[in-house]
Amino acid sequence: MFFIVLLVIPVLVFAQARQPGLLPSNPFYFAKESLRQLRRALTFDQTAKAELELKFLEEKAGEIQKLRRLRPNDKESLEISLNAYRYGLSLLKGYLDNSNDGLRPKVMDWALRHSQLFITLGIEELEQEIVKLLVFYFDRDAAAQSVNKQTGKFKELRAAETFQAAVSKIEALKLIDDLLLIFIARVQNGRITTEELFNLPGDLLVRIQVLDQVRERVIDPEMKSQINLWRQRLLELAGEEGLITAGVVKNLIDSLRLAATDRQSQYLLEQAEKLFDDGSYLAAFGYLTSANAVIGNEVLSLDFTKNGWSEELALVKAEYDNLVKVSGGRQNPTLLLLANRIAFLSDLARNKPQSEDILSGLREVKLMLNVLRADS
Repeated sequence: MFFIVLLVIPVLVFAQARQPGLLPSNPFYFAKESLRQLRRALTFDQTAKAELELKFLEEKAGEIQKLRRLRPNDKESLEISLNAYRYGLSLLKGYLDNSNDGLRPKVMDWALRHSQLFITLGIEELEQEIVKLLVFYFDRDAAAQSVNKQTGKFKELRAAETFQAAVSKIEALKLIDDLLLIFIARVQNGRITTEELFNLPGDLLVRIQVLDQVRERVIDPEMKSQINLWRQRLLELAGEEGLITAGVVKNLIDSLRLAATDRQSQYLLEQAEKLFDDGSYLAAFGYLTSANAVIGNEVLSLDFTKNGWSEELALVKAEYDNLVKVSGGRQNPTLLLLANRIAFLSDLARNKPQSEDILSGLREVKLMLNVLRADS
């Protein structure tokens, strides 16, 4: 009899675990977790363990979404599901420390999708834990590929907001720069509406910071005015929701003090500090996000000046060649203008690599390329 029970239990566990809709609200959910533990135990290579855990995290994210949709008031089952995800996340961290770099594309893809998922679901604690892993494991090419897999007109903006956590890495700054130029092209093409932007899930404080970076890259006065209106409304919303507190502003001041090295960012920081002392936290936060955008711009410019412009120019040239190919080799006036500007920037980078005009010129060319690509 005891032998029969031993045979029946594994069969029951396997059968229940195979049910696609099995959630923590089901009394047999333990069977699903038991099967996962068995598969972990039978996997020995650290990279394979990491890949397996990424698969499990996909399943657990699906469980959380189903619970929120089907049993929104079942807090106990949701907590079980969240704890299962946290456990998988802790295991993944350990596996990644000992796995190879070939996993970067998969990790970037998972981190981008899941961090945005939990922002949408309002589970910020898990989103922040995922972003920590993303920052540690960040790779520009893999992250760019992950963004391209996303859908929707706001995919670049939301990705830029996620990657804000990794701005200490110069490669993240470069990718954010490219993403925001694509977003600006969509705004320029009239594909972004005010209502859509305000209804988009996300962290308001991060979105304000990103919009300041967008404004830093916009040349057209009318569009800059539009970005200013969006930014101001988001500031007001953040204030109404009580998100901009003395602590938030003080932390941002402290983080920017060492980074503000040029005259413009120092001026903005000084104004923010005065407003903070007066208790005007909303206005102070606005100055700080502007200072942060200026600092990021300066860091990018210094890195390009130090390490050269050849890589960025090569990327722009490749994009231009691709557009020419798509057009069937026909050179319309816009493509001819682009060809001349790319040639001019290449000469300028060779002869005057410290020129402040190179970065702004590159951005202008990239924006034109993005607009053309969107129309092609």
